[in-house]
Amino acid sequence: MEGLKQNKGLIIALAVTLLIGAVYYLSRGDTAEIDGPLLEVAYTTSPETQEVLEALRALEGFKLSTALFDDPAFLSLEDLSVSINPVTPGRRNPFTPL
Repeated sequence: MEGLKQNKGLIIALAVTLLIGAVYYLSRGDTAEIDGPLLEVAYTTSPETQEVLEALRALEGFKLSTALFDDPAFLSLEDLSVSINPVTPGRRNPFTPL
């Protein structure tokens, strides 16, 4: 509590400064008008980049059909995956001498 009494003037000055700053910030509004971009960046594309962009443009009109998943031949497929039984691990480093 004594710390507050000792720094009372500093706390009041800080509060007044913050209050003045807040009033200034809120009162100035958005008066700046922007005519153009703030920053202009001139860039060139490398041939590799141009090639990728052309490939992406070619894929732009590509449509995927999901009719394959409704086909009876697809629906008749069976899962023939094999389950692998868990194995207990061996030594941490198999190359260390016994």
